[in-house]
Amino acid sequence: MVDAPTATVTGHDRNHGRAFHFWVFQLLFMVGFLFHTTEEWDAPPEAFITIAMIAGFLAFTSQHRWREITFLAFVVLLAARNIEKFPGLANHSNVILFICLFLIPLQVRRIQGAGHDGPAKRRAVERTEETIATLRWVIALMYFFAGFHKLNEDFFNPEVTCAFDKMEDYLRVASVSVADLPAILQKLVPAGVVAMELVPAAFFLFRPTQKLGIAMLLLVHGLLAPVGFADFSSLAMSLLWLFVPVDAMPKMPGRRFFIVLAASFLIMQLVLATWRIPIGDQVFGDLEGLVLIAGFAPVWFLYFRARVPGPAMRWPGRWAHRAFLAFMVFFAMNNYFGLRTAGTLSMFSNLVTEGPRSNHFLLGGNPLKVFGFQEDVVHINRVDRRVRGRFRDHLLADHAAVRVEFARILERLRRRRYRRLYLDVTYNGQRYVTRDLLNDPQFDFSVPWWQTKLLKFRVIQPQRPQQCAW
Repeated sequence: MVDAPTATVTGHDRNHGRAFHFWVFQLLFMVGFLFHTTEEWDAPPEAFITIAMIAGFLAFTSQHRWREITFLAFVVLLAARNIEKFPGLANHSNVILFICLFLIPLQVRRIQGAGHDGPAKRRAVERTEETIATLRWVIALMYFFAGFHKLNEDFFNPEVTCAFDKMEDYLRVASVSVADLPAILQKLVPAGVVAMELVPAAFFLFRPTQKLGIAMLLLVHGLLAPVGFADFSSLAMSLLWLFVPVDAMPKMPGRRFFIVLAASFLIMQLVLATWRIPIGDQVFGDLEGLVLIAGFAPVWFLYFRARVPGPAMRWPGRWAHRAFLAFMVFFAMNNYFGLRTAGTLSMFSNLVTEGPRSNHFLLGGNPLKVFGFQEDVVHINRVDRRVRGRFRDHLLADHAAVRVEFARILERLRRRRYRRLYLDVTYNGQRYVTRDLLNDPQFDFSVPWWQTKLLKFRVIQPQRPQQCAW
């Protein structure tokens, strides 16, 4: 059901258009996280709390202040949740954490300006436009670095590339394996994956090409959503909405459509929760992605049909916004600085920066590396079979773990109270062997608390080429 926008919602009044535009973003952002919560049903209360907050947001649609308070509560709780799980977050979850922290001051401003027509409301409107403009840069940077990290030798190696990691699900339907593909296609697919991330990031910089950039990314997320990435795709669609200009709002569906869309998602997730929780099944995982695509399709169809140029990419004037963008670049470049290697938009990239040389085409000599965390490693010789291969393969013989990661793993093993746990490792040329990890005072690899809280590393594989990894 798509109702025509009314004059009181969008019309030609730009202020109403701005309010409606940001209201849609808030709603899509909350719904996007709902898909994320259903990825891991070991904590179902998280999903039900999200559903309740979305329902409250919809209930307060006509009550501006309470609606803004509800969204503020949502971003605060989401930020607190991700801070508690940090640094073990996936790429998109780290981006969402930073965006939530960035949105909190804006929401305070919007609550102060709610229900007023004076200076407080004008400041809230101005801050909202500035924040949206900055978030557009964040989105462009997110896709740019996702592609930039893949510019390495092993991602373009058909034998180990992550480019086919999810494509295999589609090939399996056709009873075809990667090895059956023509050699030229095996070489072109990695280049195509990189192009589908780098090119849209460049297209976002220019108003005439923004729609084409959005179309390319919708194709990417449309392919990923049905094969296990509905959570990432839904959050990405809420962020891509920020590239819809306010001038296009009169040609978009009205609030009733988005309310019906969100309510449909809520009902679907409640049904999935009822089905999944007792049996722990993932049978509906692909269905979520298909429902996501079908639900958003009318929105994007109407936008592409509207002949309205995209919004201009304005560099932020506020120093806090510029600092936020600088931090995003710094975080995404952590691999090359010698800091963390996981969750930095480098997942499924085959990137290697550990050691004196990287496999990156442009930064092969590690010219930016100033920290030594990636070289402070513990080599695994033998490990108790009860924990072999756990912790994302950090405990596999002949593999290595950065000391920060190894210290985190030891702490988790001690908390699980394994009896007489055997471990044989080499560190700084010295061999350490214990047959009772819990009670061996000599087996101490502790590091300062801030390192385990801020840094996260992938397992270091024993040899090249770099196999596809999380």
